[in-house]
Amino acid sequence: MAKIDYFLEGLFHEHKDKLFKIGFYELKNKQTAEELVQDVFCDVADNPGQVSQHPNPKALLFAMLRNKIRNEYRRLDYQNKLINFLRPPQEEQIQSEQQYKDILETYLGSEDAALLYEFYILGYTLTELCELHKIGLSAVKMRLKRARDTLKETMAIIL
Repeated sequence: MAKIDYFLEGLFHEHKDKLFKIGFYELKNKQTAEELVQDVFCDVADNPGQVSQHPNPKALLFAMLRNKIRNEYRRLDYQNKLINFLRPPQEEQIQSEQQYKDILETYLGSEDAALLYEFYILGYTLTELCELHKIGLSAVKMRLKRARDTLKETMAIIL
């Protein structure tokens, strides 16, 4: 086991800077690049045998980072689509923030619409949503996931 730990530590020190540079180059965001590199090494730590037995561990690390960058782009793209979906057409001027909530409620239940609105539009954190709605963190996460999935299905039909 110590042999694998030494091997993984060597991989980390040898490749962390190169991985960060690629992540930063692709994402143009230092914090996100650092998080993705950290995620790569967390995945490696969770399954050290995969890397130690791989014929080219360096290539595996870079492939893992590339996949994480792709997932990040997908997440950002989904957020942008959601925001654009929630924006009204130019001829319809929304007079108040309440109208955003009304638009969401046409596609979702009122509880899910409220959570999605407060999380994405008003910028509340998950903890703040727990306190505001007096529900647990897992319930907030599940409701947000359910609301996103419903909107995703609706967007697929509309778009």
